[in-house]
Amino acid sequence: MRIRTLETHEYHRLEDLPGHSRTGIPDPPARVVVAEDDSGVIRGYLILQLMCVAEPIYISPAHRNGTIAFRLFKEALRVLREEGVDVFYVHTNDDAIADYYRRLGFRDTGWRAFEKEVA
Repeated sequence: MRIRTLETHEYHRLEDLPGHSRTGIPDPPARVVVAEDDSGVIRGYLILQLMCVAEPIYISPAHRNGTIAFRLFKEALRVLREEGVDVFYVHTNDDAIADYYRRLGFRDTGWRAFEKEVA
């Protein structure tokens, strides 16, 4: 089994693989790591996508019932549009903050986030 990074001109090879309908063919700058058997058939893949995560957010306790968070996110949206970002993510395990994110228009993905240092 050979592990390698797929070249962007080869991304079409993912079209018939399981998971394609959910993930779609990635656009650069996404990268794809594949496992190919001896005949070059892709037997596994991992799509690496650069994504924008907005965190942490902090509002001083005395100002948490005001409009600061809303205004911070409004400015963040302006900056992200200017940078060409289509989607960004926030994470929380605090129910009150999750409710606030929903009120701001965030969609709960239902996914759990995990992290690993690259070093």
